[in-house]
Parts: sequence; C-alpha cells; structure tokens
Amino acid sequence: MNHDDHGWVDPADAGVLKQALGAMAGGVDPASATGPAATLPAMSRRVRRRRTVKAGGLGGGALALVGALVLGAAQLAPPDTSEVPPGSGAPELRVQDGYQPPWLAGTDLTCGMPAADLETTAPGWSVAVAGDLYTRTAEPGGSAARSWGLAATYREGAGSLETAPVLVWSQDGEVVDLGPSVERSRPAEPLLGGGDGTVEAVGGPASTCAPSTSGDDPDFETPLPAGEYEVRVVALPESEGRTGTVVSDAVRVRLDVDGAHVPGTPRTAGPRFELPEPVAGQVARFELDRTTDEHTATLTRGSTLPTTPMRVLAVCASTDPEDLLPVEVVRASTGDVIGAGQVTCDGHEAGSELADLDTAGAGEPVDLRLSVPDGASRVWVSFEPATPVGGDDGPECSARGYEPDYPVVDAMTQETWATAGSILVLAQVCDADALAAYARQHGAELMDGAASPEETFALPETDRGRYRALAGLVGGTTPAFSDGGADASVTWPRVVTPEFQDSDESWAELVAAGVLTQKEADAQRVTGYTGPRVGITVSGDWLSYTTGE
Repeated sequence: MNHDDHGWVDPADAGVLKQALGAMAGGVDPASATGPAATLPAMSRRVRRRRTVKAGGLGGGALALVGALVLGAAQLAPPDTSEVPPGSGAPELRVQDGYQPPWLAGTDLTCGMPAADLETTAPGWSVAVAGDLYTRTAEPGGSAARSWGLAATYREGAGSLETAPVLVWSQDGEVVDLGPSVERSRPAEPLLGGGDGTVEAVGGPASTCAPSTSGDDPDFETPLPAGEYEVRVVALPESEGRTGTVVSDAVRVRLDVDGAHVPGTPRTAGPRFELPEPVAGQVARFELDRTTDEHTATLTRGSTLPTTPMRVLAVCASTDPEDLLPVEVVRASTGDVIGAGQVTCDGHEAGSELADLDTAGAGEPVDLRLSVPDGASRVWVSFEPATPVGGDDGPECSARGYEPDYPVVDAMTQETWATAGSILVLAQVCDADALAAYARQHGAELMDGAASPEETFALPETDRGRYRALAGLVGGTTPAFSDGGADASVTWPRVVTPEFQDSDESWAELVAAGVLTQKEADAQRVTGYTGPRVGITVSGDWLSYTTGE
C-alpha cells in the first residue's frame, strides 16, 4: 500500500531504536560489517521467588550509588536480520575455509585454519584471560540478541594496541569464528573481572566465518550453534605499519540456549539464595552463578532508561560474608561510569534509589559493571524502577501486575521511546501523583469529562480499566507513525489509521492487551475504533490520552 495516501508509515519501517539496541547489545560497533545484532527468540526464564528488600546504609550492606546519570543518544544500526538464537543448533554452521574478513588483511588469520596455528607474532607481546566469560543479552520486543565478553590482560611489546581484542572460537581443532570487526572500537574495561590493566575481549552475535547468503558479497549472520568450543583472546597490535597477532591460551566453553558455560571450581560455601524475579521496567540485570562445575555469567538489558526514579538492588554470596561487591552503572555506548557503590556478600538483598538521577538523555541502554570477589558463589544485580511494579499495596488499580507482551521499542525516535517507556512504567506501578504530574508537565490532552490530570488518574478508578488501557496501549499494541516532518507523531493503537482498520492482528492486539473485550472489538471493527488512544510526538512530547468520538 502507498503510505503517502494517508500520511502514515508502518512501524516495521521505523524501528530504528530497536535495531540500535540489538547492535549495541552485541558489544560491537553497530556500523561495522558485523554490527547488526541478531534478533533472537527470548530465553526461557527460571521460576523465581517473590522479592523482599532490605534497606540500609552503605556500611550495612545496602548499595549506595553516587553520581548523576547523564545519558547521550544511542547509535543507529542497520536492520536486524538473524532469527536464530546462539546455541540453538540451527542453522548449521558452514565455515568458509580460507576466507579472511577484510579487517584482518595483513594477518595470518583465516577461517577454517587449524587452531594449533593460532600463535603470537607480535614481538614482546602476550595476553592472558583474566575473568569469567559472560553473555551480553538484550531483550527488545520480546527477543534476545546475544554476544560475549571476557576480561583479558596483556603485556605490551613493540608498537601499540589501538583496537579492542576479540574472541576467536574454534571447534574440533578448526577456527569457526574470527570475531567481530573492531576497527573503530578502542580497548574498553570489561563488565566482569575488571581491574588495573584489564580490557574487554569482545565476541559478536554471529560467526564471521559462516556466510548466511551466497554471492560475491555474502552476509555473515549465522550464530554459533550449541556445542563444545575453545575460545582464545586475540589482540592485533600495530607496529611500523604492520599488524601482528597476540594469542592467549584456550578456554573451554559449552554453548546452549541458556548461554555460555565455562568449567570452574564450584563455590559451595557461604549463604545460599534464589535468584530474584525480574520486575517490569527493569533496565538491566547481571547474574553470576559459580555454584556448579560450570560457571555462567549473563548481563541482560531490558528496557532503556525512562525518566522515572530508578534504584539498584543487589545480593551477593561469598565464602567470606564481609567480601564487598563493587557495582558501577555505565553508559552502554561509551562505558562511562554514571553511578557507583558496593554491597556486602552476606546473601541479603539490599538496595538504594538513585536520588540525583539525571534523565536529560533518557532512552539509552545502560550496562552494569561488577568487580566480583574470588570467593563469590552467586551474584545478582538489578537496575529497575524505584517504585516496585505489581506490588500489593495501595488502592485497587487495573494495571497492577500487568506485564506487557513486548516493550515499547518501535518508537520512531529515542525521545518518543523514552516518553512511552515512562508512561508504561508509571501506569504499571499505579503512581497516580507521578502520572498526573507527568501529564501536566507535557500538557497532554486527557479523557473527556476530566477537569484535571489528577481527576483522570485518581485512584480507585472511576471507570473500567483506565490504567490498564494506558499500559496495554503502549506496552501491548503496535503504534502507527505519522510522516509529517517536524510535526510527526506516534499513535497507539494503529487501528486508528486507515491502513490497519481491517487488520486482524491489530484488533487481536487490543483484546490481548486488555484494552477492549472481544465483543467491543467486533462491534468497533464495524463502526470504527472509538476506544482509548495515546499520542506522542517524535520529539517526545506526550500529546494525548483520549477516546475516539
């Protein structure tokens, strides 16, 4: 259909932020040849207990964060392409023997080469593994894009190292992945196992040795399937115009649908705790488990940072309950520290709100960087809304406990996404005062018959499901996008536009999100949609939460 006929564009053509989140989740340059992170089915979640929070001061094990969060704009990336999760076993990994990615020109590294031939050629250089291998996972739109990171230390020789080290994967004695392009990526501090002189070696979401298409310029978008591998850190220092290689000893890794598992000594001493249940609106969490003979570490990004108050909760268990777990909140795009604190590893959950949170640049993902003590057996850290979502306290509210089917990630701009995410979180936590203040701040047009934002969002609700409808719209339905230039806006749900008035999927979304009953949807499909709708401009101004005529 010609979009120019009605002034709206399909959200599938405008998912720029969703693409950027996937690319940055890979820990690689989004603009590089391997930058587009694969969009992958979500990992299964473990059943977890309901959480209770122990508040306290810094000395008592609470996590006290300092510094303001100053976030910049997210980078853009090419479209997502892969739909197969790493470790799923499909599609088959077909290595192109002898192929050399263009950024490795001048080196002896080629796909399919014997792993035994991976050797250091740069005079005076050496590199060693210095921490746990971790999986970096993003979950935009109910999917997961995964990549890998590993702390490494190196001894310098002739020349200099201007790019990040990479992870080179081999299986059955042959190289199956030479790592992502890092031509524009400077060495950075790892998220786990950092310290003086450590850098992060990065692994991309797909093998750079297994083409997924044919032709003269094939794509390389095939993730590593489940199986046993060896992983080596490879650095590429430059000296007198020549590129050398620096190769670490191999680390054995087992990949499956749950991530990467590395052999290690079980840590069984110290307090035991179950991993807490993730909450709605969670921006990032880090989980480390060393309680078995396979160690697993995963950073998971959820939504981007909203403009609502945020907190960090953490729990750590160690052989020494007085061990400290330092935590840093960092910008995903730059690695800059934007908050820091520590928690004692006594097995108790503790947390603190970020009182000085600066959300001027809200909408960018953040990471969590940990310095884990050697004796730690299990660690869990969460960066999440300061007001718990779905709690049992307060007046009856229709959105309490609502979990969106997929995050609001298809907004046309970062600013639109930040506003939509804030509205979703405030509706989920049923914060009447904050929601009214947010609507008043933006000058949003609200429901007919309400004299003020305070009346619109007063609790208990005076009509059916006003909070649930608001959360369901931005968290459970697909929006439509106006292409009106500077006046462009985003509207939920898309059935308000001519293109989607007869879309079975769009009407089904409204029912599944709890915005309409099936009977109401059937009736309005004939007469036209008259239910609630939300409008936000591309610059992030909340325009309206109203009903149709």
